[in-house]
Amino acid sequence: MKYIVFALFFSSFLHAQTLFETKVASIFVSEAFVNEQLAGHLSKSDLVQNLKMKLEPVTGKMLLQGDFQLPLDDMRAIGIERDLARFKFQLSILPKISQHKHLILEFPLSETYFYQANSKNPKRDRVVIPVQLLSLGLAATRGYLAALSGDFSTFDRKIAKYKALLKVANKSIVTEKNPDALEVLKSGKKSLELQIASVELERDNFKRTSKALNSIFAFSSEKDFNLNNEIQANGNTLMLKLKLSKLVPYLKDIELGGIRVGNNNPDNSGENFLIFDINTMVTEAPPAVKKTARKPINYKIPPSLMIRLSQDLFTSKLMLEKEKEKIGDSIKDFKIRFKNGGIHISGKVSKLFWDVPFEGLVDFISTGPDVFEVRLRQLEVMNLDLKFLTPVVLTAVKSRLKKGLSGIATYKYLGNKDHSRVLQVTIEPKKLIPAFPDFHLVGVDVRDRNFMLKLGRIQ
Repeated sequence: MKYIVFALFFSSFLHAQTLFETKVASIFVSEAFVNEQLAGHLSKSDLVQNLKMKLEPVTGKMLLQGDFQLPLDDMRAIGIERDLARFKFQLSILPKISQHKHLILEFPLSETYFYQANSKNPKRDRVVIPVQLLSLGLAATRGYLAALSGDFSTFDRKIAKYKALLKVANKSIVTEKNPDALEVLKSGKKSLELQIASVELERDNFKRTSKALNSIFAFSSEKDFNLNNEIQANGNTLMLKLKLSKLVPYLKDIELGGIRVGNNNPDNSGENFLIFDINTMVTEAPPAVKKTARKPINYKIPPSLMIRLSQDLFTSKLMLEKEKEKIGDSIKDFKIRFKNGGIHISGKVSKLFWDVPFEGLVDFISTGPDVFEVRLRQLEVMNLDLKFLTPVVLTAVKSRLKKGLSGIATYKYLGNKDHSRVLQVTIEPKKLIPAFPDFHLVGVDVRDRNFMLKLGRIQ
């Protein structure tokens, strides 16, 4: 009996050892798109103005910079001059991933500061925010953070409180006989009505904003309770949970693997991106990949978002086995590899009693919004016409795309075009990034072991 138990334990141990975590995709969010969203949601704010985010690929940090205006209308008794009530600030954010795959935003205190807008020496006059004040600020914004994640109970409680006071005021007005006291009650009633209208308007504004944010983020803690009910400020950190299913629903069994700041050009001269890496568990360790230099990329339409899908996502053992059965014994060692510039195909074909090696390149050409073409150049090896291979190759590429882009694309063979056999692929944009239905596919790119989808607005 003890041998059976040991065998079961050893089998379970071996099974556990065969699970590996590998990156299957990355989502790139451009700096320009982040600032566009900030401008759209905060353009009418009286307190915070000119808010922009700057991404730093070298340090890996995000810098929020803008102007803060003290609410002078609420501080008339102090008598502060308007020029003295305007401050410039910087909030430095270092994004990390927790052990439970939650997004942690750490605020490095030495780079989180403010200074008066009219200062002639900002470096000397800047005030670094102490951790106690930052923690207090995060805790004080509990209701606002909860509202952004869809919980408006803070606003509802305020409205209920003011309405209860208004009800008491109305009763007092009916019974009050003193003219002076009656005048005070009527003024108080008008004040309460204005406060109710103000809170209701603020609630509606947050509701509109939360519809956009709640499709992507949910405020969460390490123990995975929803911060709709409770928000805790832990020193100078804030924790969120990224709803990956709302971004890439066609990827299954995935989790947040990492977050970083990068640039689309090796020398950091291109567009800066906030990059979310997506992992999944596989039963085989992914092969080591040698990093190769790549040329800078220029886009006709600068993408706001990019999705990078790993080559591993496009294959499976079952698919390869079925593919081998379809092509038969006349083609051997058939391989499809994602490399810089396109998909490389290789293999051997049985011809005249010997195996002839062949190679080819599959190009990806963007022909319009949400449409790209897969083109296979004519194959000729040793003066042998290998045109019969073209449908085999295009079918293999189509099978891989259908696996990696499950349910979001349609396919159509166009025949010969520019000396190539062409497969047209049309993407359903609303299914590609459901959280941003107005985005379209503006380009595709194949890199070493990766397939890139570039999204942006086409107006």
